[in-house]
Amino acid sequence: MSVTLRTESDGEVLTIGFAQARISDEIVTEHLHRELIELVLARQEPKILLDFQGVRFLASAALGVVIRLQKRCRETGRGLKLCRLSAEVRQVFKVTNLEKILDIHESPEDAMAAFDGQSFRWEH
Repeated sequence: MSVTLRTESDGEVLTIGFAQARISDEIVTEHLHRELIELVLARQEPKILLDFQGVRFLASAALGVVIRLQKRCRETGRGLKLCRLSAEVRQVFKVTNLEKILDIHESPEDAMAAFDGQSFRWEH
């Protein structure tokens, strides 16, 4: 089972959204990891924004996917920000202390503003 990702780009920021409200099992999570990494590596934008609008449940294995994506972004000189986490999903990030190491914002506009002034150089 694959995960449907929605993408939008302004040439500088690649915004990735999720069509599923629940990212809940290992098979879905493994597909998510593969699809996200392939998508990000195939694109040129130096800034990545994960938009969690509509996601109401995130399995703990999916947290690992986000961490691995952050690591890949750092390795390739890209920035990663997250936005529009539901209260339930935000709580998972808080309980696991991931909100301290991930750059999480309330809205896409807030995340975009946080990218301003930051320089990233994509290296593949």
